[in-house]
Amino acid sequence: MLLLCPHSQVPSPELREAYRWMQPRLGKSMFHDYTFWQGVKADCPNIKLIGRLYDEWQTHAMTDPVAAGRSWADRQYANSCFRDLYDYPEFLNEVFGYTNPDRWEWMDIAQEAYIDRWHELDPAKLSIVGNCGSGNLWGEDWITHLPRTTEKVRLVGFHGYGFPRIWSDAPNQFLRYRQIMGKIRAVNPSALGIVTEMGITHMVIPGNPDRGYRDFMSPEEYWTDLKWANDRLIEDAYGIAPDGYMLGGTVFQVGGSATPPPWPDGWASFECLETSVIDEMAAISPGTPAIEIKEEATVFEFAFGFKDLYGAHPDVVGEATSEQFDIPGVMSIQFTSKGMLVYRDGAGCKFIAQDLPKNA
Repeated sequence: MLLLCPHSQVPSPELREAYRWMQPRLGKSMFHDYTFWQGVKADCPNIKLIGRLYDEWQTHAMTDPVAAGRSWADRQYANSCFRDLYDYPEFLNEVFGYTNPDRWEWMDIAQEAYIDRWHELDPAKLSIVGNCGSGNLWGEDWITHLPRTTEKVRLVGFHGYGFPRIWSDAPNQFLRYRQIMGKIRAVNPSALGIVTEMGITHMVIPGNPDRGYRDFMSPEEYWTDLKWANDRLIEDAYGIAPDGYMLGGTVFQVGGSATPPPWPDGWASFECLETSVIDEMAAISPGTPAIEIKEEATVFEFAFGFKDLYGAHPDVVGEATSEQFDIPGVMSIQFTSKGMLVYRDGAGCKFIAQDLPKNA
């Protein structure tokens, strides 16, 4: 099962083919080519798209926070991709954290205004806020310094660039979302999370440059780390894991720009397009459906194994529509025509009824 997806900055036929080949449940756009993304949605009928408006001077908006939050949403809504194609519009990127705590109150007010304005413009879209640099903020910081956002947020954006291969502190980097979401969901149970940037950069280790995996390892080695992250996201996935809350993660980068960092090859050291990483992602993707976000899901607990349950409760479970996905020692999942079966080691079996695509 694939919960990773491309973070894309430049359109190309190769990127379009990568989306068609992978069939990811998510995608992230930094370019707003209507024809390209309309084609991706046609190729990938289950996909949900994240849209981020790139602005090198995004902090120039830091005057009145309410006006800034609302105007950023209006600026996005004026773009037809945000209106018609993107499901999850994203707010400002990496503009606050431990290096500038003076911005926290401003961001809290601005994020609340952004959430409110998008709800006015299109209640069906879930706006993403947060998006701090990797290793910034803990749950207590959200509760104490971002109380307005904590109460209203529907999608919390995270950046996760620390994997075990390069740093033993990885649980405090990529997996920091677990501690933060625990605190936020204690206040706002409907809040969900999404990793809006992820991968490997050596900058997470103090004193090292912002360089990607290609400087240090092969695509095959990199996939080992991405697979580790994908498995962790499955353990916390909304609609799949018991009490799940994560929608997935976007890998920086798949189809990217060679600028603007101050070195000749730009972001090229992060690039995954036309590497074995795409094939590996595609190999675990078939049958991964998009999950429609609902306020409630019917949960039916059972003591049988998956195979026996189909015979015991066919009216409830329906028919199997996917293979069985296994994470050894953690959990197993299988999609059906009426929902999904979940077995979690130590927690028993559940059937969760949801409106899922029948071609799962």
